[in-house]
Amino acid sequence: MYCPKCKAEYREGYTHCTECGCPLTDTPPSSEESLQSHPEPAFLCDAANEFEADIIVSKLAAEGIRAFKRYRGADSYNRILLGRTILGVEILVAADDFEEAQNILSPFGHSETDK
Repeated sequence: MYCPKCKAEYREGYTHCTECGCPLTDTPPSSEESLQSHPEPAFLCDAANEFEADIIVSKLAAEGIRAFKRYRGADSYNRILLGRTILGVEILVAADDFEEAQNILSPFGHSETDK
């Protein structure tokens, strides 16, 4: 079973995608469709710390937008060694979802990009 939107694979018995709620199909996604499921990322906003970044990514995921965190420079090492980031965390989304993500975060003061 496969999700036509997320392209995730599920075991038998599942009827809907746990990520987006779409009904599952028996047809696997083609390799061309799989390439399209990883669109170009776009910088959305900066988070001051890991906690704030997790909240932003969770809020976007709840609205059906895939987002991920990126650490600047050696800050990924700082996170491991010090248990926190010093330079903040960048939040990125698919370029296709950029405007919708901005609209979702605008009430929280994260509507404008800093770069």
